[in-house]
Amino acid sequence: MTDLSSAQWIETREDAVTLAQWIMSMRDRPLVVLSTDPATDELAVDVEDVRSGVGDLADVVVIRTGRATWALDQHLPDRTQVYGGAGRSYPVDFGSDPDWSRAPLRFPGPRAVGLLVGDAIAQASRGGVFQRRAADDQIPASGRVRGFVESRAIVDVDGHRMATISDELLYPLYPLEWMLSVGQQVTGVLDVASRRLPARIGRHRPPS
Repeated sequence: MTDLSSAQWIETREDAVTLAQWIMSMRDRPLVVLSTDPATDELAVDVEDVRSGVGDLADVVVIRTGRATWALDQHLPDRTQVYGGAGRSYPVDFGSDPDWSRAPLRFPGPRAVGLLVGDAIAQASRGGVFQRRAADDQIPASGRVRGFVESRAIVDVDGHRMATISDELLYPLYPLEWMLSVGQQVTGVLDVASRRLPARIGRHRPPS
């Protein structure tokens, strides 16, 4: 297999070795790897929800728990493997500093999709993915906050429909509601393809 980014399943030892090499190489985008649950041989994290959440900011592949994940483990640094239904998002430069904490293991559960998508978006931001996009895909924009959904603020962007602000692109340690409020005017650079608005916002304001 030569193009892992188009693969839905990684099942063989050979493909797992290629995947390990891809993880450790310098990439243009983060790489999200989801594994199957060994008890059911199915995904415990919805791959389509993850793909939809990251859009074209990250690649997403699936590996079957068993001989493939064992081979992957053998070709990755300690504590950086993925198996048993869990998932990881690996930064673009993971091979230069393969610290497991840079690609936290996310276990199956109600928050798994949000955590993995958040990891990938934050890694895309730190890895310069937004900055490398074509100028036509990045336009100055402003709008008003209409509400909040999980870790996203929904913004009605003037002349460009709806977009989202992600807490991963601002202050990951603080809820967006501490920094934004419904009706607040925000300004930033809209990424047209992903409909995300990395906004310029002042320091957080904790609740009174």
